[in-house]
Amino acid sequence: MFKKAKIESGYTLLELIYVVSIITVLVCLLAPNLLAQKQRFIQLSAQRRLRTIGAVMTDYALSNEGNYADFRELKDSNMIKKEVTASNIIIDYSLIVKTTTSESMGNPPLFTIIAMPRPERMNSQLATFAITEDQVVRVYKEGEGVIFNDPQTWEPVL
Repeated sequence: MFKKAKIESGYTLLELIYVVSIITVLVCLLAPNLLAQKQRFIQLSAQRRLRTIGAVMTDYALSNEGNYADFRELKDSNMIKKEVTASNIIIDYSLIVKTTTSESMGNPPLFTIIAMPRPERMNSQLATFAITEDQVVRVYKEGEGVIFNDPQTWEPVL
């Protein structure tokens, strides 16, 4: 009299579409945050490396009569590994190292290291950073009184 109902296991197409759409919405909400966190990590890494390079420059100056070294001299003195270059020492950044090693007109020797995003990363909102002999990392943000060639006018990073 009574027929047993056939029970099928599995999911219907509609249930699978719901699950896929929910996962898609979650990925769309989280992807921008993940990209922003990746950029933040790259920038923090650049700041940390700049502080390290600034400390190396100061250490070199203490052992070389107060004269700062250029990047090649740091490599020659084994303070920076030989395989490291100014364009690969910081991920996605290239370095510009400027030094004045002789005291002219009573001015003390100075150094400036600027970390600029590589040309292929210029559109990714990575900031430009610099460190000088005072060991303060600064970030370049356009504004009144800010001069690109003078990192002392840039905003300090704490």
